[in-house]
Parts: sequence; structure tokens; C-alpha cells
Amino acid sequence: MRFFILIVLAATFPAHAAVYKCVVDNQTVYSDKPCADEAEKLDIKVHQPNSRDIDSLLDRTVKMKRDSKIHNLKSKIRRQESKIDQLRLSMDKELAALKKKKSRSANNSAGATWENSISNEMSAVVSKYNLKISVAEAEITRHRDMLSQIGK
Repeated sequence: MRFFILIVLAATFPAHAAVYKCVVDNQTVYSDKPCADEAEKLDIKVHQPNSRDIDSLLDRTVKMKRDSKIHNLKSKIRRQESKIDQLRLSMDKELAALKKKKSRSANNSAGATWENSISNEMSAVVSKYNLKISVAEAEITRHRDMLSQIGK
């Protein structure tokens, strides 16, 4: 919207503007008024955009915003997919450690109780990671839905 306002404002300015070039204290200075007796008047022609130019700029602006949204959504999807991969790796690592721990249990009543406790812990680990993975998958679905809406 701000871009559109700038275009409208630019369209209202005159097509020609007087600019004066002067040398003051050995430095070139530009001004809208004569800045010295030997000021050189430069005739600057400012392009007045027509409605086709403005429409073209607006169309490109809309397309750039759309492309930016698409890029951002695809990036978010990739991050969530990467997060899921990391969660699965972490889950596998935790489960492997628990399986190793479980394999060291004694073959007696105390060992059976300990083995049962480790099995419960393994179930809790799987539930914890499945929940986190489900949340990430829901985010991916939401972002893909937004992408399909933009594509329409």
C-alpha cells in the first residue's frame, strides 16, 4: 500500500524540475535555487508514469509479495520436515539406550520388574516423540493448505 501511495505522489509532481549546479568552496553543490552567481541551471526531466506503468508496478509488487509468501511457507515446511527427522533420530537414540539397559536386566523377579519399568519408560518415550512429530506434521499440513490457497 505504501508503494502505491509513493507512486501516486510521484505522479503528481511536475514533469520538469529546475536544478542548479554551483561550485562553492571548491565543492560541487546542487540546489533547487541558484546557489551562486555562476550557477548553472540543469534541466532535469522527471519521468511521469502513466497508468500502464503504475499498473505494471502494482502487478509486479503483488507477484513479489506472493512469491515471498510462497518461499517463506516452503522454508517453514522444510524446517518442520527437518525437525521431524531430528525427532525420529532422537527417539531412536533414546530407545536404543533403553533397549541396551533392558538387556542387562537379571533373569529373576527383580529383573522382571526392572524390565517392565524400562518397557513403560520406552512407551512413554515413543508417546512423547509421537506427540511432537504430530504437532510438526500438523504445522506442515497447515502450511501446505496456505500454499494451496495462495496458488488459487
